[in-house]
Amino acid sequence: MINIKKINLALYLCIGIMAIANLISTNSLATKGIEINQLYQNSQTLKKANQQLETEVNKFNNLSYIQELGLSRGYSRIEKISIVSESSLVASKPDTIYP
Repeated sequence: MINIKKINLALYLCIGIMAIANLISTNSLATKGIEINQLYQNSQTLKKANQQLETEVNKFNNLSYIQELGLSRGYSRIEKISIVSESSLVASKPDTIYP
């Protein structure tokens, strides 16, 4: 009879330890699931923000938008481009002025 009591006690102890281990692992998995869900939501928010920023960058890289922005700020379009040569410079080196 003593052996049966010891065996029952050992079984109850093993079942108790397994139940506690199961609770701990289930709690850990539930916590990880919540963390994964939060990370997924953060990634979705960041993806939306990234798309909005890419749209804004594309808008600013558009030449017609840049032209309209320049005109609205008072800049005018240049019709004729002239190149300034070295001989037409106004300033000179000091040693050429005073030999």
